[in-house]
Amino acid sequence: MIHLRVTTLLAAALLLASCGGDGGGNGGDGDGADQGSSSDGTRLFSISAVGDGITLVDLDQDEEEQFVEGLTEPHHLTLLNGSLWFAEGSYDLVWVDPGSGDEEGRAALPAHVSDLAVTDDTAWVISGIIGGGETLVAVDLDEQSVRGSLMPPEGTRYDFVAASGDDVWVFGGDPMLATVASRIDPVGVTQELTVDTGLIGDSMVIGAGALWVGGTIPGAVPMSGLAKLDTATGAVIRLIELGDPADHITVATAFGHVWLTEGLKGILYKIDPETGEIISQGSVGAGAAGIPLEILETEDLIWIFNTTEDEARGFDPETLEFESGIRVPPFASAPVFAP
Repeated sequence: MIHLRVTTLLAAALLLASCGGDGGGNGGDGDGADQGSSSDGTRLFSISAVGDGITLVDLDQDEEEQFVEGLTEPHHLTLLNGSLWFAEGSYDLVWVDPGSGDEEGRAALPAHVSDLAVTDDTAWVISGIIGGGETLVAVDLDEQSVRGSLMPPEGTRYDFVAASGDDVWVFGGDPMLATVASRIDPVGVTQELTVDTGLIGDSMVIGAGALWVGGTIPGAVPMSGLAKLDTATGAVIRLIELGDPADHITVATAFGHVWLTEGLKGILYKIDPETGEIISQGSVGAGAAGIPLEILETEDLIWIFNTTEDEARGFDPETLEFESGIRVPPFASAPVFAP
């Protein structure tokens, strides 16, 4: 999730995903292909500088054009399942064709979008006031309307969502110590089971054959970690300890592996999804408290978006060697690469 040279047009938000993730969030499916893996990393979408549309930027040609016009405060821009998604104003979820910009659908939500995951026929939205007991909303993509919603159990909250096929999971729990992942029945939009993941989650994704949650393992000496869960039963298959806690953990799946960044440490990990072994790791530049190092992919690179250093960096997924860098505006949101 990074760009090369970015002019003032990107001083507005350049949005990610998911994750899934979307911050945490970071709902995504498959091996991350929903994040624009067909892109070569030279074209990207951004919110226009005046916040009334979406701009398409060609970094090779140093050109920009209005891709979608006439919007009202678009935000949460992300590329999922072949469509470009964003929230408009306070309550509308909109998806458009990433090739033409033509609107494919629009649905009214009960509150603002804080996280989003998409399956073939449903958009799964965490909707509400952040930290205030957000609701899970199921949007029927054919009907373009809400077909069901689910409030978290009393005294708990939903923070983010991940979905792939019939596997739908939300993460949350006690607002002071959220460690719980809950499986959702995608038909009835009801909570089927809950499991304590063993860590305070920052992000969650489904991919590489499992549900993955990155965060902090609590205890007398907290440490950063990664939990691997069975998507059907919620059983914790493996809890991977990564050492002293980082400020924010972002997890993604791509190129057949699991990828993880530690915020303040500025480290990118490449992890074997079967064994949990750390295959390799590299420095991506230190982050800042509360600001994640987001992960995106293009057709041949893993990208790390670092707002504190105003840069996005692309790495070879096999060797983790640095391949390309893109300048971004200070504290911009993560970019979305165009397909």
